[in-house]
Amino acid sequence: MATPRLMNELGKQRLGRMKICQVLFEMPQGPKSGGAIRNEALGRALSGMGDVATLYVQAYGKVAGWHPGRGPSFVGAALGPAVLSGVVADIMASEPDLVTVEGVYLGEVVLALQELGVPVALDLHNVESHLREQIDRNKGNALVRTLASLRHRKRWAAACTYEASVAQAAAVTWVCSDADKTLLRKIAPDLCNITVVPNPAPDCRTQSAQPDPWVPHVLFVGHLSYEPNIAAALLLVSKVFPALSSRFPVATLTLAGRAPHRSIVTAARAHREIAVVANPASLDPIYERATVAVVPLQIGGGTRLKILEAIAFGLPVVASAKAVEGLELGPDREFLLAETPAEIVAQIERLASDPDLRKALCADATAFVRARHSPLAIATAVGGSLSKFG
Repeated sequence: MATPRLMNELGKQRLGRMKICQVLFEMPQGPKSGGAIRNEALGRALSGMGDVATLYVQAYGKVAGWHPGRGPSFVGAALGPAVLSGVVADIMASEPDLVTVEGVYLGEVVLALQELGVPVALDLHNVESHLREQIDRNKGNALVRTLASLRHRKRWAAACTYEASVAQAAAVTWVCSDADKTLLRKIAPDLCNITVVPNPAPDCRTQSAQPDPWVPHVLFVGHLSYEPNIAAALLLVSKVFPALSSRFPVATLTLAGRAPHRSIVTAARAHREIAVVANPASLDPIYERATVAVVPLQIGGGTRLKILEAIAFGLPVVASAKAVEGLELGPDREFLLAETPAEIVAQIERLASDPDLRKALCADATAFVRARHSPLAIATAVGGSLSKFG
């Protein structure tokens, strides 16, 4: 619940600028992940409310690129006493009126600040306990998946309990979608202060003319060592592209993103028309060469920035229901729905044969993103979530 200090400080907002400390895990490097893009957007929104200082927890590790192990909750980092005390000391030295913390992964920071009476806005990129269960349920062969609930039920319970406790320790919790708000309420029914802060999209480009004849140059973008993205990329390489190339011999597939997993690189070598672009300095030329974004995710949390990004670049999108979860996009209105490889190929064939469909999808999706995921929409959500305590 809101502390008296938070109520007092936010009540003063009209008279002076707040001092805000934004606590993130790592400094962005190379191509920005979806999380980094969201963090930047939140930083811009917060800067309209006060003076923002950013603290990166990874910098407190003993080696470059340090990643702490997971604690007993399986979703929170075990930072260790030395790191945690150093982080908290530097936060307190900034004399913040408000601290924002990136994710339940940094839950130890939230709990430590609660003990000191410091108000925290917890930003959940995903409901991690739910995502952890999805990943566990989809690993291995059919037998392993069937036995997942027996093998991992204690892990899932611990994750839910910890995530609920961290959210309850925060003055306000931000989630990416109404779907995540519902998920969080299931594990923390008494949690009152939950606000949907939408994921950002890049500025929408002026839509370029669709090529004629239209050729499927398929693009998938994401962190390519992240388990859900690995599964999606391998599906595109092994199931979708062989069927697509039999219908469109000049079709191509590009998989672009951070740190491609070796299984993706190995699988792609079998196809001359498949390119794996590791750690691109910029995604702009990659999007400009593509003609369709395909996102066949079966596991995920939050909302997918890769969908918003593709729309912003003027690409038609073919995606699974999981990929667009929480975005409220309409099938055959802002995107084309496809769950199986055969359905993905069929939807791409629709795009190839119907230029009016391609144009309408892109126009409607662009209008939707401008209305729901603009900097103004994000700033309004952030400001509203904090002003309610004043």
